[in-house]
Amino acid sequence: MSESQTPQPPQSPDFKREFRLYPYQWITIPLLFIVPILAIFGLFDANIVDVRASGDNVELRVEYSTRYRYYMDVPAYVFVTNTSDAALPVITVRFDRAFVDNFIEIQFTPDTNAVTERWYEVDLEDVQAGETRMIRVDLQADDYGTQRGTVAVAVGETAVADVQLDSFIYP
Repeated sequence: MSESQTPQPPQSPDFKREFRLYPYQWITIPLLFIVPILAIFGLFDANIVDVRASGDNVELRVEYSTRYRYYMDVPAYVFVTNTSDAALPVITVRFDRAFVDNFIEIQFTPDTNAVTERWYEVDLEDVQAGETRMIRVDLQADDYGTQRGTVAVAVGETAVADVQLDSFIYP
């Protein structure tokens, strides 16, 4: 046998090549591109909002996150302002347990004075006219889903203002 007669493999048959995807692949492949783009634009970051309410002699402002990732730490800040012309001996800020108990590693600064079946209560004593006090609440997201609750302010035993909190915790 000479070198020119080396055996060659047979020619492959002609067939039409097609790009085929299963129906579920038509959905998941675009998602592989969309999710990182949404992350770049901050969709999965904490979304801090500022809600306000005012009542007799008191203004309430709460800064908190409406979106948490599981185990994400984002503090909430509560600002209470005495809008009257006189000092208020005690302003009680109440945090709804229906909201707060969906988090772990909860810490109030200043600390709570009382915990009831419905509320975590923080007393702000001797708040001067025009003075603003801040309460920091450290929260670590634990339960998935939408969490709802209330932050309320009372002067003495009289409730004067409240705001609704709504947050979504995702994996």
